[in-house]
Amino acid sequence: MVKAVRSFSWPACFELFSSPLKRLVERNGTKGSQPNSRNRHVLTSNTVEHTTESGLDYSSLEKRNAQHDEINSILDQVEPMDSVSCRLYPVCSSLFAWFDAQLSGDNDLISAIAAIRLFEKVHAVNPHHAENKAQMLLCGVVPVLASLVNLETPDRVRHHVCCVLSELAFQDATCCFTIVNQPGLLDDLTLLLDPAAGQTQEDAARIVNNLAAFCEHSVPILVKCPGLLLSLAAMAARDLDARHIAIGALNSLSRCGLSRPAVAVEPVLCALAHALEDPGESERHAATRASAAMALANLTGDAEPLDAHRLCRAPGNRFREAVEGIVVLFELSVLRRQRGGILFRPYSVLYPLHQLCRHPPNRALLVAMGLLPRLRLFFAAEAAGGPAAAAERDAVRGRSLVLAIAIVDNIAAEADLRPAVRDAGLASALRDLAEGA
Repeated sequence: MVKAVRSFSWPACFELFSSPLKRLVERNGTKGSQPNSRNRHVLTSNTVEHTTESGLDYSSLEKRNAQHDEINSILDQVEPMDSVSCRLYPVCSSLFAWFDAQLSGDNDLISAIAAIRLFEKVHAVNPHHAENKAQMLLCGVVPVLASLVNLETPDRVRHHVCCVLSELAFQDATCCFTIVNQPGLLDDLTLLLDPAAGQTQEDAARIVNNLAAFCEHSVPILVKCPGLLLSLAAMAARDLDARHIAIGALNSLSRCGLSRPAVAVEPVLCALAHALEDPGESERHAATRASAAMALANLTGDAEPLDAHRLCRAPGNRFREAVEGIVVLFELSVLRRQRGGILFRPYSVLYPLHQLCRHPPNRALLVAMGLLPRLRLFFAAEAAGGPAAAAERDAVRGRSLVLAIAIVDNIAAEADLRPAVRDAGLASALRDLAEGA
């Protein structure tokens, strides 16, 4: 049953919200209370998962849930979180202005909850996330968010603000370019990459990753920020979660050809090589090794191509498994399936595969790993307008096709590999693609 949306005036709405919530926060600690960095609100798939925070003295699970229910019931009087109407219609500029005021307020609990609600507005599962992102740019919310990404902001507010910025950058080049040009933001993100920042070091790395992954024009600006690359390289030497995110960010940065010399510095290359030696067996370990191998392939130039064939035989690393992982990631990207918690686009996997195929000794290796049937799957999905094709913008999709065709050309240049190309049915797949164009 759809909950009716009540009419209200903004002044009355603000008073309705602020008075009971302020009393609620006064009972449970205000801005001086800092939560443990590992215990915080986590918003996933448009659902708020509540976990205990050290700033609030919950004596039982029931009391904790009742506390959050009270907060949400107050917020629902302003903007119903669980109503169908909240999901069906884009939000208006007045509501963003209200969020803006709460983010800049003196009460970090209110600011954190406002950031959670903003995250819900721009999350990819929200049917109006694109409209909401555009409205946020027009309303000037991004500078407010950027001003809160620093160590002076309370931890729980900073965490949720970083989540909003990361989601804004997701698959939106305009948002990426707006965010990356915020004065002082990149310096603040670099500081947050330090272990002293707690879990927000991972939040900061996710922002960098999305800025680089979804807007190539952001990369030259990012790599010019003093200390950012070195901080990511140092982060890659920490625990698995930090390494997984840091290597992913370095991989995204490595795909910009113009910035390749700036990224291919010794600390970064050492961090990528070290990630290949990780002995872990989980899917997350495998995805991290594959990301490191892709970054190494991306950073190789014409003068010194990456000899995957030789590296796969070298002791002390798991490069062969990593390259096999890249081939598997390519298939998953076409099917729009995640690996290690990450949804890769075909372009982000085709780029390193193309780099590898430029070196003749690597071609037979990739064929043996099953690349050709995956290429046929990609061409078939493009011809049919599958989910991967629909998810990529036209410009990126065009570059993906160019890379895939170039890979086929490179492999077919080897006389002993031409029968494999023919048996994989790539000629007919390309013919179907051309006829459907």
